[in-house]
Amino acid sequence: MFKSFNFSEMEIIVGTVEELLLGYKLIHENGIYSLDLSFTNHSHIGSIKSVAVSETGVLASGSSDECVRLFHLQKRVELGSLFYHKGSINCLQFFQSSHLFSGSDDAKIGIWQTGSWERLKSLTGHKESVNCFSVHPTGKLGLSVSKDRTLFTWDLIHGRRGFVINLKQIADAVIWSPDGSLFVVVFANSVDIYSTETAKIVHQIATNMKISTAAFILPNILAVAGFGGFVKMFDLQSGNLKSELQTNTNRVKSIVVVPGLENSKVLLVTASSDGFIKVFELSFENDVIIHNLLTQVQSDFRPVCCTVFVPNSSAAAAAPEMSVSELPCASLSLASELSAVTEDAKAKVKTTQSTEPEKKKKKKRKIKSLKESEKLHSEDDKCSEISKQKKLIKLKKKIKLERAENRKHLQRNSTDENKFKVQEKLKKSERKEKLEKIKRKSAAFNESRNSKKKFKRKQDQSKASKKERKMKQLQ
Repeated sequence: MFKSFNFSEMEIIVGTVEELLLGYKLIHENGIYSLDLSFTNHSHIGSIKSVAVSETGVLASGSSDECVRLFHLQKRVELGSLFYHKGSINCLQFFQSSHLFSGSDDAKIGIWQTGSWERLKSLTGHKESVNCFSVHPTGKLGLSVSKDRTLFTWDLIHGRRGFVINLKQIADAVIWSPDGSLFVVVFANSVDIYSTETAKIVHQIATNMKISTAAFILPNILAVAGFGGFVKMFDLQSGNLKSELQTNTNRVKSIVVVPGLENSKVLLVTASSDGFIKVFELSFENDVIIHNLLTQVQSDFRPVCCTVFVPNSSAAAAAPEMSVSELPCASLSLASELSAVTEDAKAKVKTTQSTEPEKKKKKKRKIKSLKESEKLHSEDDKCSEISKQKKLIKLKKKIKLERAENRKHLQRNSTDENKFKVQEKLKKSERKEKLEKIKRKSAAFNESRNSKKKFKRKQDQSKASKKERKMKQLQ
């Protein structure tokens, strides 16, 4: 389930076609919500394709200018740029606050370590541009979809590719569910829901509208948005439409789900191509989704992507340590497990101290066995060298015989070759004469055509001069 946060200082970041990053803060005063512009940034040269925010407030933006820009939202400072991809950056995703993943038109996926911002690895295998990359909530698995109509699974622990699923059409996005039990593949007019255990399709959802974005509202509810300004919410257990929201916009380009003040409420942020950014409150009562518009703003730009940063969400990571007595009941089992793990670790330390001399004996035995194996290998190498020399002598004899046979064959065919060369020379001379005749004719034709054009120009000029004279006389 999603965590619930206080969104009094929530900030919405929007990337636009006009190469701008826009920041809006959600303000709640006297029961009224409003969106105020908090910052603008124009560091990109091309249109912005993707944005992502870490738990610590680091904003990453990818653009068609082939670079990733980094900002610190709380300090309002630019951290720098990441240059690796040779194509527009189509997708960005942070895993907690430790790693950043980037997918590009160059068919590569980059893995970056936050803080040092070193590129740890690049995942290759797709033949065309990577449209979307998604990380499992555990951080052990990754999914990517590309224009080559494939879905790749990645083992992120070892940095290796897993199995590949061939798709019938190009997928625009792939998304893990919050609990990791499902993943969703989004196409232009449909959505396929896969089970993580079996990697098979559980349900297929078809829509009348063209889909441009999707997001999980709850682990079993998926929101899909696109043309017409509709946001449709589907129950993934049955695959049926549960609710529909009309944003009264042309096309919803991006949606973000944010936990609300209470567990039964969720915020839905939408960014539309006509410039509207809207915030809706969703509540769940008796399996019915109720939605209310909290606030909206017209950005006067064309949004492409958006993300949300809640400063309070990172407070849990920096919270002070608590004793077992201060922990809530739900976390007592975790505390007991941790204490058991520490006791096991202490027992392991004692056993390692007693087994140190035994390890030294094993090392000596290994060294002796290695030396004996080296001697055997050296004798084998000598035998192999003698056999190699014999093979080389046989090859040299074969080569000499082949060369002698080739010389005899060339002498026989030399007379035939001379005749063929004479015939080729005659043909070339005939071709040259024909080409020269054609060139002469074309040159004469061009000269006659140019002379006619000059004559017509002179006639037109004389007629124009006569008209001018008559007009002057009339005046």
